Amino acid sequence: MTRLVDGAYRLLEVVLVLLLAGMVALVFANAAARYLFDYTIRIADELPRFMFVWLSFIGAAVAHRRGMHLGMKFIVSAMPRMSWRTLMAISEFIILCCCIMLVWGGILAWRINSTMLTPILGVPLAAVHAAAMVSAALMAITSTHRLFRVATGRFEPGELERFAEQEEAETEPAKGRFE
Repeated sequence: MTRLVDGAYRLLEVVLVLLLAGMVALVFANAAARYLFDYTIRIADELPRFMFVWLSFIGAAVAHRRGMHLGMKFIVSAMPRMSWRTLMAISEFIILCCCIMLVWGGILAWRINSTMLTPILGVPLAAVHAAAMVSAALMAITSTHRLFRVATGRFEPGELERFAEQEEAETEPAKGRFE
């Protein structure tokens, strides 16, 4: 099962790369067409914005799976090690609740926006807003899985330490060519 989930997230990372490359290509092509040919590619204004929305939300889900979401690790690292497991459970439960609310709100927004079309592409606006629901659902699945592992004590090696580690800034200044 883990290999299947890892493969799915690798596929999401490929989708992220393709979305970013598509955005860059469309914006560059539109800028070049405007400058060289005095021509505007109509979809190059709307499509990159929608790609950016999907890129942001899918990226949030991938970052959550990697444990890269924002956290107050300095608080966790100041607590005794025995409380880390409880703090991790509380953190994942709060994230899960927020994701459930986001999915629920997305369903309500879907009903409203399913009849509205985008001006240039003519696709339902709900297709753009679905990014939030997809991302929240992926994060909810990840948080549920983590909560299960916390409850049963089945941690990956070093998972609790990564949850509590304090990111240190580099203390050594960068060396320049004039030193």
